[in-house]
Amino acid sequence: MEAPINVAEPPFDSSPRADLILRSTDGMDFYIMKAFLIFDSPVFQNIFLKSKLSSTRQTQDGLGLVQLDEDSKVIRHILLFCYPGVPPELESLDEIVAVLRVAEKYEMEALGKQVRSILVASPFMRKDPLRVFSLAFRYGWETVGIIAARNTLAIPQQHLSFSEELSFVTGLELYRLTDFRYRCAKEIRRRIFSYLNSYGGQEIFQRENYVWTNYLKHDRNCTEAVLFYQPTTEITELASFTYEGAREWWVNYFIKLLRRLEVCPTAKTVLFDEKLSESALIAAAPCPTCAAAAFIDLPKFKKLLAERISQLIAQVRHPFSNNLVRSGLRNHNL
Repeated sequence: MEAPINVAEPPFDSSPRADLILRSTDGMDFYIMKAFLIFDSPVFQNIFLKSKLSSTRQTQDGLGLVQLDEDSKVIRHILLFCYPGVPPELESLDEIVAVLRVAEKYEMEALGKQVRSILVASPFMRKDPLRVFSLAFRYGWETVGIIAARNTLAIPQQHLSFSEELSFVTGLELYRLTDFRYRCAKEIRRRIFSYLNSYGGQEIFQRENYVWTNYLKHDRNCTEAVLFYQPTTEITELASFTYEGAREWWVNYFIKLLRRLEVCPTAKTVLFDEKLSESALIAAAPCPTCAAAAFIDLPKFKKLLAERISQLIAQVRHPFSNNLVRSGLRNHNL
């Protein structure tokens, strides 16, 4: 027994302006103006032309009827993107991927670009970047893949979530993603050591910019410290640097920040680790000089350092190359 046929909700219900019906796999009829689809899709243009010329052409309500291979939810999303007005909200990563796959199937370039932008700005890019990276590799979305790779840096490697889509990724690509994290951490560490060893020659560490390194009078309990840091990660080379005259509360803050950057080498580590900043401000409070300025100077320092880290990561070779994309596409017969 065939499933009953239903008519879609507005604006795709029966209308005198409609000139074609699209039927979904789950028996939903969409009454459409085909010009909106033809404008964005040469594939749809060919489908509609072949249907019109076919000797076995299906009709209903005096209109041509085309059976599609997609379900009603995906078709509705596609149509709402093509029609003028507010685009639909895509509530899950599965919905975004489904729309992108259909956009590629029907060669809807403008729609694909729009939905990839939605994916990049979506919370899924931050919450589940490894899954997004895997999907980007499978379908060849290079820009999405690069951004997803950078977003994985904000999550400790052992906490990246498993997903079934990891089966789409080659071992080589996973290795390169791990190596990307290592190279980002190494570059951040190298540049920071360089800045500090130049005695504040860079804007980020210029002494006069911050209360913890200027020559104002501080409380006697706000001691000076010589900063000595040695990375604890076994795969890194040992290194040390000095930043003489820095206040002890800031030295303790910065050492902890450097250790966090070894694990999550990204600007987000600097900007959004509020507990670390709060503990630093609390430690600075006993000194009237530091207490008055730290609330201004510490955010300023974090902003400058985060900007520099973002620039550094943008220069590190990313693990998403065209050759690997093509390899992934061949391996999965897409």
